[in-house]
Amino acid sequence: HVGELKEFNQTWDVKSAEYEAHARNLQNTLAERHKAEHEAQLRKMQQDTEPRTPRWSKDLLNLRKIQETLAKMKKYAEAEKTKVQADKVEAREHAMWMAKREARIGALEEQFLHKQQLEMGGLMKRIHSGREEQKQARKSEL
Repeated sequence: HVGELKEFNQTWDVKSAEYEAHARNLQNTLAERHKAEHEAQLRKMQQDTEPRTPRWSKDLLNLRKIQETLAKMKKYAEAEKTKVQADKVEAREHAMWMAKREARIGALEEQFLHKQQLEMGGLMKRIHSGREEQKQARKSEL
């Protein structure tokens, strides 16, 4: 009788170890897939997220036109002043564009990561319920 119990326990220990190894393998596979998908998604977002290029304001475009006109008229000092002013406006607009774009990409990335967390959570839940089923089956066979 003791031998049967020992054999029973060994069999179930092997089944349990196999299940745990399989569960770890599933987790690792999903984690690797998530990492690859995340990197691909980041590249895609950097490439595709609107606005891809800044839209310059009328003021900036007007300043550039004035600068060009002054340079053609050989009023280089005034053209230089206008250029400095236009460069400041452009830098400010570029910073605003970049901030908006990064915020949008950040929000999209957060959504993507949340979806991945839910997927991993579902896997963990399935693994846990499988573990519980094994415990119940072991108890019922005993």
